[in-house]
Amino acid sequence: MTGPATAPGRGRPFGDWTPSRGGTDLPPADLAPADSRRADRFRSRCPHPEVTCPNRFDPYWDALWGRSSSLSWMTADTVDAQQRAGLVSMSRRMSRPGSEARRLALKPEGWQRRLRLLGAAGFWRTLSAEQAAAVTGDLTVLDFERQVPFTLYRAGLIDVGAFNGVLRQSKYPQPRTVVYRPSNTTVFDKHLAPHLTWPEWVSVTGGRPWSAASQFDRHNLLAAELGLRLQEYADDVGAVVGENLSTIDLLAGSGLGRALPDADNRAADLTLIRNDGLRVAVEITATTTGTFKSKVERWCRLLADLPLEDSGLVVVFVVADPVERHGAGGKATRAAAGTIINQMTRRYPGWVGNRVAERIGIADWREWFPGRHQLSGNFLDLRCLTPSGPPDALWQEHRWLARDPGTGGFATGFDPARDRADFTAVIDNVQSLVGVPHWARDPERGVRMWQVMIAERGHDHFPIPVSARPDRLKGPGFGVPAGAASAPLPPARLRGL
Repeated sequence: MTGPATAPGRGRPFGDWTPSRGGTDLPPADLAPADSRRADRFRSRCPHPEVTCPNRFDPYWDALWGRSSSLSWMTADTVDAQQRAGLVSMSRRMSRPGSEARRLALKPEGWQRRLRLLGAAGFWRTLSAEQAAAVTGDLTVLDFERQVPFTLYRAGLIDVGAFNGVLRQSKYPQPRTVVYRPSNTTVFDKHLAPHLTWPEWVSVTGGRPWSAASQFDRHNLLAAELGLRLQEYADDVGAVVGENLSTIDLLAGSGLGRALPDADNRAADLTLIRNDGLRVAVEITATTTGTFKSKVERWCRLLADLPLEDSGLVVVFVVADPVERHGAGGKATRAAAGTIINQMTRRYPGWVGNRVAERIGIADWREWFPGRHQLSGNFLDLRCLTPSGPPDALWQEHRWLARDPGTGGFATGFDPARDRADFTAVIDNVQSLVGVPHWARDPERGVRMWQVMIAERGHDHFPIPVSARPDRLKGPGFGVPAGAASAPLPPARLRGL
């Protein structure tokens, strides 16, 4: 028998774990980190105190789900059908015709606020009202009966959900407990998209087809919460993008300027882009049944074929067992996940200098967030365990956001084969996307879509017909300001959101 193993780097014991079978057993989760503190002890970057992490519902610890991982959804079409059948009785406002709501959705009043909510829901697939308010900065979305969310709901652009585990005294979801997702309709493409400017369309969709896919409620809300907390509290985070921009093709194919032969619709739940361009793809899982093994295998095969210096890509699986499963079930899920990850890294080992086992790891939600609104150093450093050690100490610690106190650089470095600017460009490219919290982005830093538009037409400034103000403009055809006047700016709707 050997003594307790020690976590590399921090000197924290893994309880009474004793290696067996050559040390392949996954050490127990660190469920009581010594440096864990309440979130309100940290300074949040979110400027809206009402919806910072300690003031939002905790989608993991607050028993919102009951015995189901799904929400109860209210769509415009189903509510109308139920009312026609006499199953429900709705007010006249709740029964507003979809055609009227679509007309109201196009009105200038509240236009940008509606697009921000819609884009945030599409970016993260599913958002609680509190998460949506934190992303958009619009606190009126906390109540779905307010004008912005209600118009989108009746127009068939978003659905409204409620937690099954919360006892309700009203047939409508109560403020702050509402959840939003994109509606699985054609309303966006047929009725809204034709009225968007190109910068608005890119801000809302990220330049990708509008989709309501991957609607797994608990899974998506946990991913959105993790993404928000990373941007609120973690350092050295260049950007965090949701599932819509975490596809395999963007991470390993066209996003790197290369063709991926077997690209499909697979995607991570979210991706963190470190300031130096490293990509940490995050997969959240509550079970190892079903497709989990094939998912791990696909990631390992991809990492084996694409060296770190060429892709900047690593993967972390976060086990998020439902609270009700804590105990033997929770331990079994994490252990089974670790076994599968270890097996797949042996099947697809990579090669010297590109070991897959060093690029795919496992963490437990409770290691990062050991209690309601609790944050640990494991989360702030993005700590995980990878099966990259020798047989007698297989599971090694990696901290993807930790700094080396000696050098000041990242403890786990990334030395790209190409210009680092190729890997950090994405940080600038997402600055205009409304799915990124408004306080975590700077549209002026990103790509200005209107400049791209006029450049394609052979101009380097926004053109103004000379006939408009001939006394203040110069130049043939299209004028530029004369004297001390500044360059003209495009209309507001060409500046994005």
